[in-house]
Amino acid sequence: MNWTFGLRYALLFCFFMSSLSAENYTVGSGEVFTRLQDVVDQLEPGDTVQVKGNANYPGDVYVDVSGTENSSILIMGIQGPGESLPVISGGNNYGINISGDYVVLQGFEVDAHRKGIGVFGDHITVRGCVIHDCNHGLIGYGSGTGNVTVEYCEFYGNGVSTGGATQHQIYMATDEHAHPGATFRLQFCYLHNSVEGDNVKSRAERNEIYYNWIELAGSSGHGLGLFAPDPEDNENVGITTAREDADVVGNVIIQDRYSCARIGGDIPGQPTNGRYRFVNNTFILTGSRGDVIRTFNTVETLEMYNNIVYNTQSGADVRVLNDSDGEWVHAPRTVTGSHNWVIAGATRLPTESEWSNTFRGESSPFVNADEYNYVPLPEGVLVNNGLFTLPGLSEYPFQSPLFPPVNHPPVKELLNMGTAFSRPDDGLIDIGAYEHASTTKVRRHSLALTRKNRNYQGETVYRVDGKKVKTSLTKDYGISLKIKK
Repeated sequence: MNWTFGLRYALLFCFFMSSLSAENYTVGSGEVFTRLQDVVDQLEPGDTVQVKGNANYPGDVYVDVSGTENSSILIMGIQGPGESLPVISGGNNYGINISGDYVVLQGFEVDAHRKGIGVFGDHITVRGCVIHDCNHGLIGYGSGTGNVTVEYCEFYGNGVSTGGATQHQIYMATDEHAHPGATFRLQFCYLHNSVEGDNVKSRAERNEIYYNWIELAGSSGHGLGLFAPDPEDNENVGITTAREDADVVGNVIIQDRYSCARIGGDIPGQPTNGRYRFVNNTFILTGSRGDVIRTFNTVETLEMYNNIVYNTQSGADVRVLNDSDGEWVHAPRTVTGSHNWVIAGATRLPTESEWSNTFRGESSPFVNADEYNYVPLPEGVLVNNGLFTLPGLSEYPFQSPLFPPVNHPPVKELLNMGTAFSRPDDGLIDIGAYEHASTTKVRRHSLALTRKNRNYQGETVYRVDGKKVKTSLTKDYGISLKIKK
């Protein structure tokens, strides 16, 4: 007997049987289960829960069951034509609290909780959700939380004031003892109009902030706060347990006060000693005073390539790198960058030995900044003047950096899942979060999602230079293109 063949057959058979045993549950009016709380304890790997839209459901939903690497548990809101997302409201503490591993939460509105969505397991994905008017919109702690991905979500009105800017739209940490190397990834999201705290405050070991529109943190907050673990979170985690790094690529970050990004730490004596990398971002400062990057505690490296620094208020005090409160692992400080565009009048630029090929401008380099169109002007200085091969720091390399950026961020809107626009690639690159496509005009035309054989499929129709382009969308959002002439 061929034992190799037999083993393969047995594994395939087990996989087939496990897929057959997966259950599909429906929650809503007229169903056996009318609340999410009624079904979560029954879930097993591979199961799917569909929650009917156009209805409200009680909060304090605790998901403490786990899927597996190959069979996640999917909890998803479903909408009929003209219907709204299912709304999770009410409850004493959380909207939805996920402490299990390999769980996907998709397609919900979470409204007015102390804590909107809690993520306290490993390999959790939250997508297609709208979270608003909570104290913390989404929260993970440094005890228990592992890898978390948040995508195609909208956050607004969170960070409800409790004094001291202790509540945020997103507050994230990872458990560096139980889940070493865990990553928090935020992509294709729309964050705006926080109440008091940061739009994103993260104590994760690794942060991947890709292709987001992040606008107007709270009255005491920053766009991004990228800090070290809270020493009260986990007795097994100290300063030397891990270094906290952040890769920030392809975002629009708009701030009217404080800083677009504060890095290094927020608790005296608790530094990240981290490596920070900012590439192809568009930073917009709208107030009378503000920083692009502000350091605090100790930082190891700061890399900045192909970024835009622009302000909308004439005579504003704009500082590119406010290093007044920062310290550095190495002396002199390890700051490097190239091919950044900075508005005239901005101060505290890195030195000429730190930054090379810096572009300065007196006026807007965008198609229409007043209407938030931050695409580079045709034939303008941003076009094709980005650095396409990034040197990095050979002595202190950033692990697995993203480059080149392959998508555009949204423009002041929540995108449908799987519909982020690709960034054109002609072998050159523009400065900033958007690429000016001189010969290609792309317009999203339609999106329809259907369910077939436990896969969530759909089709998005684009027009590219007058031709129809259809993209097929799978449950995991792999995209294939067909162009019709």
